[in-house]
Amino acid sequence: MGDTAVIPLTLLPGRTDTTRIGRDRLELLTALIEASAFAPLFRDTLIFIPPQHPLYAWQCAVDGCKRIRRISHNLRNTHNLEWEQAERTGQTKRAFMDAATPSARRAGEWTTAGA
Repeated sequence: MGDTAVIPLTLLPGRTDTTRIGRDRLELLTALIEASAFAPLFRDTLIFIPPQHPLYAWQCAVDGCKRIRRISHNLRNTHNLEWEQAERTGQTKRAFMDAATPSARRAGEWTTAGA
């Protein structure tokens, strides 16, 4: 969507709120979404979050790994367990990341365009 696209907003699909309060709420919501501080990522009808987004990343950080990371780590569960074991032996995170074997996506996991 280009920067000049205008999307009319409604509170609920198929419902038009013609009261002053309803119109004011929609005006306020539209103004907030169009503000420069609002993340452009969330402006489109279909929201796509890239796998390695700086803030909302969801894919394992091992290069080439297509699996979903754990919420509290930047690695999938298996890679995280391998890293904990490697760390106990004195291996650096960089060396571990370079040597880690990427995993293919499993059937039923989320997919991304081009991934």
